[in-house]
Amino acid sequence: MTSPDVHLDDKPSVTIRCQANSSVGVSFCDRSSFDQDSVHFAVELRAPGLTAQVNEALSDAALAEARARTLI
Repeated sequence: MTSPDVHLDDKPSVTIRCQANSSVGVSFCDRSSFDQDSVHFAVELRAPGLTAQVNEALSDAALAEARARTLI
């Protein structure tokens, strides 16, 4: 689903918005690199009075799997 403010020529991203307040959301965008175990990307947060960006976040599949096993 696209929203009216999204252009089709923008870089791929995933945006999650709050159902109760659509001005609150987080976007995962600007993937810079990836391999079989990790993905590097930027994270943008938006809410009334807040705009923040982390330019390089890391999603590590091995670490996520290890954490999931400790929760079981």
